[in-house]
Amino acid sequence: MFIAVIQENFDVTEDEKRMHQVKAFLQNKSYKAPSQGLKLSSLFSSKKNNMNTEAAQSKQAAFEMLTKQAIVESFLDEGEQQHRQDVTAGGKLVAAAAVENLQMEEEKRKRFFQRWFAKAGGVWRDRETNPFYSFQSRSVADLAPTALAQEVVTEAERRKRAQREYLAKHPNYNVSLFIFGPQNKIRRMCQRMVGPSRANVRYAGLPPNTTLSYAFSIVIYCAIVAMVVLACFTTPLYQKEYFAKHGNSSKNWFTLVDAGFVALFTFESAVKIIADGLIWTPNAYLRGSWGIIDCIVLITLWISVASSLTNKDEISRAVGAFKALRALRLLNISGTAQDTFHSVVILGGKKILSAAFVSLSLIIPFAIYGVNLFAGQMDACNDDNGIMNLTDCIHEYASQPFDWDVLAPRVVQNPYFNFDDFGTSLFILFQIVSQEGWTGVMFNAQNVVGKGMQPQPFHSQVNSLFFLVFNLLGAVFVLTLFVSVFMRNYTEQTGVAFLTSDQRTWLELRKLLRQVRPSKRPDKSPDSEWKGWCYQRATHKHGYWQRGVTVLLMIHGMLLLLEYHPSPGSLDRTRDWFFLMLNITFIVNLVVRVIGLTWSNFVKSKWDIYALLSVGGTFVTTLLLLAGYANPMFVQLQKLFLVSVVIMLIPRNDQLDHLFKTAAASLTSIGNLIATWFVLFLVYAIALTQTFGESIGCVWLIDEILIGYRLDEDRAARKR
Repeated sequence: MFIAVIQENFDVTEDEKRMHQVKAFLQNKSYKAPSQGLKLSSLFSSKKNNMNTEAAQSKQAAFEMLTKQAIVESFLDEGEQQHRQDVTAGGKLVAAAAVENLQMEEEKRKRFFQRWFAKAGGVWRDRETNPFYSFQSRSVADLAPTALAQEVVTEAERRKRAQREYLAKHPNYNVSLFIFGPQNKIRRMCQRMVGPSRANVRYAGLPPNTTLSYAFSIVIYCAIVAMVVLACFTTPLYQKEYFAKHGNSSKNWFTLVDAGFVALFTFESAVKIIADGLIWTPNAYLRGSWGIIDCIVLITLWISVASSLTNKDEISRAVGAFKALRALRLLNISGTAQDTFHSVVILGGKKILSAAFVSLSLIIPFAIYGVNLFAGQMDACNDDNGIMNLTDCIHEYASQPFDWDVLAPRVVQNPYFNFDDFGTSLFILFQIVSQEGWTGVMFNAQNVVGKGMQPQPFHSQVNSLFFLVFNLLGAVFVLTLFVSVFMRNYTEQTGVAFLTSDQRTWLELRKLLRQVRPSKRPDKSPDSEWKGWCYQRATHKHGYWQRGVTVLLMIHGMLLLLEYHPSPGSLDRTRDWFFLMLNITFIVNLVVRVIGLTWSNFVKSKWDIYALLSVGGTFVTTLLLLAGYANPMFVQLQKLFLVSVVIMLIPRNDQLDHLFKTAAASLTSIGNLIATWFVLFLVYAIALTQTFGESIGCVWLIDEILIGYRLDEDRAARKR
């Protein structure tokens, strides 16, 4: 409900959705997100990659037809036909109005620093525009959809003309590293090896060679996978054990392997930089988000390897976590996953930061109020027998850890959860936002008596209102706000956010229609009475035969519910015999379907193939179990087959079948999202392991020393 309420504030009206659709369509046509390297999914979609020239021309013709003024106005359901206006004239009018407004505002300014600030801003605005990266002088969001359509149609030629004029004025702009010109043989060879670092078309250059670029990308991708696996394996704890066993040597195998990775990735970056330039070129390497990430990772890899070879482990540990960013390149397994990450995380990062500031504006007041309420009031004596004032917490008391009588000193200690200062209070509330341990903090607050007083159980229960209110307003709101922001970024990236109700209904219907397949039937009618009977039983979904099989499946499911632990062996053996008999009936049903539909039509149904595997596996494992083969792993396999039989109820119920088809229609999108978040989790896991792995190992070592020290003290106490 909270997510629905927040999402409602992000939504636009039905009348505005079509306008947003036109603008999103036109902007995505001209400003498509840059890709990075080879998408492995493209290896299995040769039909899409081998699009011929006629198909590309027809696609461009369709785009030009859709951007005509009459088509756009018809789509927007505009009643009045607007006259076509010249985009350049409109730009002049907007510029004149902007100058006039600027002059009026300048006259109102009276402060000295404001006038100088305005002059500095004017110099920045009057700088020469680079048509390769910031061609438009005004935002396309300020244009009407019809004007925007005209703008996009004419923009390509105007952009090319402006780019030619810019290169004529700056002839060295398209010279990579100020050495390799557009016709340089080395640069053209590098362009054949990699795709453009920014955008999808390389300006005044060669397109990548399919075979060469795929081979090079596969080598780089395999190196990335190997480096990620190596980072997961060679944790700081592993390195510590390796050095303890083989000695502390800088020329160890994992450092040398990292050096090999550095050499390979340096070669890759050099090829891309020579092919497209570093910064001041049309397709510059550092003009794309993926290029910046790769550059940061490469620099940190160089520092890490150099510090490891010179035995400066503290520097290597400080920058070693950045190698985890290379795992982001694993998103190349799917172009959709790569686009999702770029749109939701990189382009939507501004919204995520805005949500973070909104969340902090809610948490900070509670943190300040928590300091005022509970500062210094959660101190407690470790002896809770008769101590009322903390000044009495002195001397020793009889402690009984593990039922051992041990004299221990009385100590006033502060619990882990406290509000003694702003930083600690903010940290505790941040943990409460994640719903971690907030009940323990609340119970400690309810025990508060006062400063210098021993806490008593439930003495101040009214203090729980602070945590309940924060948990409701803070935790729920903050979590749902971030979820809503991510949902909005994703729906805007996919276009679902701007769909009208009718369009959304049509898309859902189209998803379901794509899952619908006609039932396979024999080409000829059955030539015998027995085959005709089997055909009738196999094709009538609601006949008595199918209903009987459904009832048996439900009985099978109820038998699974009878399992409990510990159960008598006679019950388990009886259930196994029932399972065997039920599976025999299921096998008979499959035989009837094979005879009625013929084998060629039977194997075309995915549900029939699933039933064949599930029922066959259940029959074999149950028969072997009754024969006395009771290996624990084999028993678990038999239970897995037994549960899989229950799933056969889905196609026999219309509601369940509808839900299953709805989920199956979104399976590709769900898989891409899972791949995206898995890569993010992997990045954080590698980064945290490389950063804190050694310190965690030190903590384990300290714990072992303390445990040994305590055991020695206990032995000495028993001797005394």
